[in-house]
Amino acid sequence: MQWKSELDDVPICRCLKTKMLYVAGPDAVDLTVPSTTAQYWCLHTMRQMGPDDGLVAPDQCHQGRECFEKGD
Repeated sequence: MQWKSELDDVPICRCLKTKMLYVAGPDAVDLTVPSTTAQYWCLHTMRQMGPDDGLVAPDQCHQGRECFEKGD
């Protein structure tokens, strides 16, 4: 049985990054599942705060935020 996250149907900003995005295999990150241990950053600022001074995380970087950029 596969669990459904509250973020499954919410587009995540394409500028949200974490080093775990570059890990292949079973340890690869899924941005629809927020992590308490992942360190996220924004490509706009290269920091943990977005250009709007808001925190950067999968549950924060979505449509409605002025700096949001939809992914492919």
